[in-house]
Amino acid sequence: MANKIIFIAGPSASGKSRYAEHLEKQFHMPVICKDSVMQKKHGSSTQEQKR
Repeated sequence: MANKIIFIAGPSASGKSRYAEHLEKQFHMPVICKDSVMQKKHGSSTQEQKR
């Protein structure tokens, strides 16, 4: 089976993260989201960075 990448995009608070979690469980695949990448890169959540 070929490797696949799924991109999920949409407005804030539209359920993107919840849908990604569903796909992660259903297909047993890793999920990388922008918020977690920013948290690892900067050591804080995006909400904390806005303050």
